[in-house]
Amino acid sequence: MSDLETKEADILSGIVPEYALKHQMKFLLCGACLNHLLLGVVLFIFRRYLPAVYQLGSVFFYTVLIIIASPSNFTVLYILTVVEVSLHVLLMHIFVGANCSFSLYLLLIVPIGICISYTQYSDRTKVFLVSFGSIIAFLLYLGTFYLDSQHYTTQVTDYTVRVSLIICNVCAVFLFLTSTTLLFVRQVQAGYVQWENITRSLIREANTDPLTGLLNRRGMQVILSQKYAYWRKNRIPFSLVMGDIDNFKKVNDTYGHDFGDLTLVHISSLIADALRSNDVACRWGGEEFLILIAGSSDNTKIIAERIRQGIESSPVCAKDVELKVTMTFGVAGSESGADLEGIIRMADQNLYFGKEQGKNCVV
Repeated sequence: MSDLETKEADILSGIVPEYALKHQMKFLLCGACLNHLLLGVVLFIFRRYLPAVYQLGSVFFYTVLIIIASPSNFTVLYILTVVEVSLHVLLMHIFVGANCSFSLYLLLIVPIGICISYTQYSDRTKVFLVSFGSIIAFLLYLGTFYLDSQHYTTQVTDYTVRVSLIICNVCAVFLFLTSTTLLFVRQVQAGYVQWENITRSLIREANTDPLTGLLNRRGMQVILSQKYAYWRKNRIPFSLVMGDIDNFKKVNDTYGHDFGDLTLVHISSLIADALRSNDVACRWGGEEFLILIAGSSDNTKIIAERIRQGIESSPVCAKDVELKVTMTFGVAGSESGADLEGIIRMADQNLYFGKEQGKNCVV
């Protein structure tokens, strides 16, 4: 698979680094541990010893989950968490009190599932987790009403105990909901930044010639369109230089295509080094190069001549071969009044006129 295909696959899959997902999972599980520990202490203070022991057992349970937490088994971890939350709500509802807001913990099942499953690769897994958690939460919430109607649950009559447990439960649920919301927002933001970076990388690679590192024809056409539109609005002139390596076919036939590629890379480097920061060069096709230079055609001819001389005086060297290479350039400016295609065509015509005049010149 090519680099472009790999990056496109990353975009479509919504990959979040494993270390980030593992950190989020452990953060939520640690929160569950602390919550159960606090509830265990509160219940022990109010002499609800059996529910307090259950809370301590839940602390041990979540400690084990923290140890084994990893993205590879996150589905099992989530299912175990849903089961524990459901059992916790049911037992506390029956043995502690139906009026102590323990059923609020059911609200956590869905957002935690969404927050964690959002980072995963498989859409089937995401749908399964969210659906599973939602159904369990809904059914158990209805079940608590049924238990109340059948008088299977108790009611806490002690005001201090009831208020203390309600405060603990409401605060815990609120903190969990806030945490999962913030985690989800961070995931969305990170996903957006990743999407933006990969998209920019894809655009850059799609508009870059892989051999020379210069822009390719497609990338140059985008810049030319922008430059021409800017010229029409502000009348700040620009010029195009069409360049072609002289006798390049002979170079390939004599020294091979590897040496030909080396020649293209060498010349591309010389052209790029000779340009100013607001000038742009591209490999237009084959051994042809197109250079966009800010300024009039007269000034551009001076720059093109400097590039031509630099190429002529810098031979291509490879092992025991040292070859002098030359280029011919044709220049056309926006002051001609032609449209963009007309300017390109004029530069191309001047190039071929230079070829007919003996090559290695600027026209």
